[in-house]
Amino acid sequence: MAKGLNFNMGGVANFAREATKEREKDKERLVNIPVNKIAIDPDQPRTLTFNLDDLREFVKNDESGRDEKWSNQQKEDMEQLILLSENIKKIGLKMPVLAYQEDDDSYRLISGERRLMAHRFNNAATIAATVCRKPDIEKEADSLGLEIDDKNSSILLELAIKDIQVSENLQRADLSFLDYFQLIKKYDSIYKALGKKFTGEIYSERVNFKRAYAYRYYRLLTKGSAELHDKIEQGVIATMTEAMAALNDELNRANKSSKNEGKISSISKHKNPFTLGANKQKQIKVAVKVIEKFKDELGIVLEDKNDIKCVQEAWALVLKKLTDDSEEI
Repeated sequence: MAKGLNFNMGGVANFAREATKEREKDKERLVNIPVNKIAIDPDQPRTLTFNLDDLREFVKNDESGRDEKWSNQQKEDMEQLILLSENIKKIGLKMPVLAYQEDDDSYRLISGERRLMAHRFNNAATIAATVCRKPDIEKEADSLGLEIDDKNSSILLELAIKDIQVSENLQRADLSFLDYFQLIKKYDSIYKALGKKFTGEIYSERVNFKRAYAYRYYRLLTKGSAELHDKIEQGVIATMTEAMAALNDELNRANKSSKNEGKISSISKHKNPFTLGANKQKQIKVAVKVIEKFKDELGIVLEDKNDIKCVQEAWALVLKKLTDDSEEI
């Protein structure tokens, strides 16, 4: 197996230096590529919230029509892309996109999706691109202690491409909270497909984050509910502060639910004293002992410990309150 760059230890910072070296080797490969020959990576780290058809329709609609169909974030993103396309028309493309050539005459985009869409929006025939060599999956396999085979080669290629994309975007500080969240989900799915465990530490190294910040994303990934993940991806939750507050709220509610289930279980393990064949005093004594454990916390008043009717009502109320609380949670 080839001895290459150790991604888990060096992270994206090392990969960026490696990519720069490759760029220097490939300067002569700065070429104009037909726009229709470039395939876009659907898992780009920087997320586009619209497609080319949306953009063309956006231009045709007035302000009221736009409000009905697109979110504020989508409108802002499309306005920025229109400005980019106009800028490219005036002064040209200052930063070529990055792509590699497939085995045929097609190309796969590594970074520059917004620039490519701007060219398509302008109906440009070609786009300036730096064509690099196909990412070396042996380096990825080596860093993970894997042998390359037919099953994992395409997954390792996805991982190698992801690292290049991240390094490109980090150099321009282009990634948002949503981008980083979707990125950790993608890395996690890649590692699972390779049979490897993904951790917050690995994420920290992959994207050159401080560990404390990377672990927040990892906590959202592993502890957050599907509903919380959906809210992040829909833009309802747009910042790390909002996300962590929502996660803590979820965990607190889950903890309360767990405690109530424990209390219900604690009560349930006692046979209903009022169905026992013992005398009334025995029934009351058993019930009161259990009720006393929870009455203060649940706000239950036991008016007369010696009145079997009062004790029966209190017993039923304890069970009802605990059950109702669990259902609300």
